[in-house]
Amino acid sequence: MMSRLFQFGGITIYSYGLMVAIGFIIGIYFGVRRARLLGENPQNILDMCLTIMIASIAGARLCYVLTNIDYYRDHIIEIFFLQKGGLVFYGGVLSAVIASLIFLKIKKLNIWLYFDILSPSLAIGHALGRVGCFLNGCCYGRIIKADSLKWLGVEFPRTTETVHLSNGSITSDIVGAPAYLDHLNHGWIDNASTHCLPVYPTQLISAVVNLSVFFCLLYIFRKRSFNGQVWWSYTMIYAMSRFCIEFLRGDNPPVPPFFLTFSQTMAIVLFIIGAVMYILLRNRQQLPRPK
Repeated sequence: MMSRLFQFGGITIYSYGLMVAIGFIIGIYFGVRRARLLGENPQNILDMCLTIMIASIAGARLCYVLTNIDYYRDHIIEIFFLQKGGLVFYGGVLSAVIASLIFLKIKKLNIWLYFDILSPSLAIGHALGRVGCFLNGCCYGRIIKADSLKWLGVEFPRTTETVHLSNGSITSDIVGAPAYLDHLNHGWIDNASTHCLPVYPTQLISAVVNLSVFFCLLYIFRKRSFNGQVWWSYTMIYAMSRFCIEFLRGDNPPVPPFFLTFSQTMAIVLFIIGAVMYILLRNRQQLPRPK
């Protein structure tokens, strides 16, 4: 865990924010390349990515706050502390899609074509964002109980934070990674513990999966036969992978009546929508494959 990479002056560089920023930059780079490949104006991609960046961060943060409303009701100011992490992918995608649709309608551009162009960018940006999650300690996994899998485990640490009080005195408060605090609150560890119990490295698993999805989408992009094929392929592939990874997550407890997490429920909905739209668009149009 390395939530703060370095600090100079009064500026602190947080690993989570840095990885998200790098993900956006790399995503834009690949998006511009694919736009040029299809003879589209790269400026449209740059403008669209700026729109997506603002909308996705706002939507992802809003979704995270709503799913943790009990905490943020008493810590309202922390809603704006993006450097500490706390973004929900589905919330970011939904807000980005809505903003993109409005942007493309105003510009009178082909919606499914541009969604295809940016789908691989979204996947690789998400992969880098998950690395940021690992460094930040959020989105952690469940406790590993099987001895044969202990080698997979990650133990996030307890740390201390120096606090300067108004009377001039200095004290140290015990803080820690979300997994550490969760285990402490449940009584699975005590204050003397320096680390949480070993948990699945779900952040790194997600990063590897999304990187694999990125290469898969590049292949589909080269072979695509209709606009929207890459986007809806991505929707279905990601929904399946997220549904499976959720079984290893420790921060999203399942809820009745089906005892699925919120993300698993959304994954089922997205997969069904993706399959229906894939079939409809495939039957409606056929395109020459790009070289």
